[in-house]
Amino acid sequence: MKSLALSQFPMIYLSVTALLVFFVVFCAVLAHVTAKSRDPEFRSASRLPLEEGQRHESH
Repeated sequence: MKSLALSQFPMIYLSVTALLVFFVVFCAVLAHVTAKSRDPEFRSASRLPLEEGQRHESH
């Protein structure tokens, strides 16, 4: 049923555009998360459960 509906969909460019937008956003989020500039933030967050009684500021 799904393949029949998709085979008769006349605007294939919408599907391709949606795939490209998803891929670009996915790569941007991946680059943002793995950036070296975020390393201090991740190190601080990794110690949160180990340090009692201290307040941590988020950026």
